[in-house]
Amino acid sequence: MVRKLNAVAPVPFEIWREEGVMRVVMGQFMRIGVSEVKEIIRVLGVIDDTGSDPVVLELEEHVRVSPDARVFLSRCRSGAGRPVAMVAFDRADREMGDLFRQYLQPAFPFRTFGHVADAGDWASGWLRAPRMRVVHAC
Repeated sequence: MVRKLNAVAPVPFEIWREEGVMRVVMGQFMRIGVSEVKEIIRVLGVIDDTGSDPVVLELEEHVRVSPDARVFLSRCRSGAGRPVAMVAFDRADREMGDLFRQYLQPAFPFRTFGHVADAGDWASGWLRAPRMRVVHAC
């Protein structure tokens, strides 16, 4: 008798610390809303209780972040002092990241990259920078 296995739901993201830099990889085809953003912030806080380690955020193909999630992130103060380097592999996603930085003006250092190595170099530069304390939380 052969049993049919149910499909496993894709993991929305993976988070780990690597050489002082927090790494977040968003799963392919994921839709990221406010609840997912809150969970990512919560997990980052558990792994890095100082709230200041830089983050390299990798968006796999076809990841979409909702407008509400973008606005929430831009207003969120718990990330103030946690620099974020977003890696987007296609031009449209990089342009969305640049628009996020330019128009929503997040309360934390933010930059968009096309390559993981470039983002890692930028994020690692923050390890040598003076630390900022997180004062406000979402």
